[in-house]
Amino acid sequence: MKKYFLCLMAIVGLMTSCSDNDKNVNPLAEQIIGKWIAVDYADEPALTDQKVTLNFVSPTKCLVSMLLADYEEVGGWANEVPFDVTIDGNVVTIAGKISETISAIYEFHILSINGDDMRCNIKITDFLNGVERHSELTGHFVRTNVDFNKDIIGTWEGIYWDGNAGKCRFEYLSDGTYNFYIHHTSTDTWVKSVDDYSYFSCQGNVLYMRWKNTGKDGICESWDITGIGNGTMTWSALRLDENDEPYVISVGFTKVN
Repeated sequence: MKKYFLCLMAIVGLMTSCSDNDKNVNPLAEQIIGKWIAVDYADEPALTDQKVTLNFVSPTKCLVSMLLADYEEVGGWANEVPFDVTIDGNVVTIAGKISETISAIYEFHILSINGDDMRCNIKITDFLNGVERHSELTGHFVRTNVDFNKDIIGTWEGIYWDGNAGKCRFEYLSDGTYNFYIHHTSTDTWVKSVDDYSYFSCQGNVLYMRWKNTGKDGICESWDITGIGNGTMTWSALRLDENDEPYVISVGFTKVN
């Protein structure tokens, strides 16, 4: 009887301990899991090149993707860079090293998470070549389950603009690199761009691209993939003109064999 009583008390104690632990779990630890894309900052639509992707793969790890033009690294990007995550109350803090010269700490003071919609105040502390900087802004993120990394593989033909309109092709490869071709009308031939590197990554519907033409500076840009399927693909991007006025550019492609 005594042994039975002691066993029963041990089970009750274990259940009580588990119940107490469950009460101590911060609900944000589950709510933030997934891939979040910035859609606006300070109540203004996010420029496509400034969109940040936060992929919380666990309550302690986040993969960050962004272009680095704002960090004075023209042509640079962060592609699924691992950041450490801590959660305290309604504050989610991520910290990590973006590149050899940049590290950052982002504090997301969560205002609300409603389904796949998250709004927050963001406090940023970053270190650029050892120089500490601080900034604050509001952010609006949307969670996505979209993944175009497989759908985009192949060769796509469309129109580019480089002073004059002309046909171009993007050949996206499964290793995360791509080749760019320009059509020469006079010879009816496709000429491959001579690049030191050319990379791409799809994060949700955001297509990040980074390349460097041989002998020139590196370049990076991003696009919103607005549609892909049945042999067609469309992109759009919100950018600023020379007078810092926003405008939207859209392009379309057809898949070729």
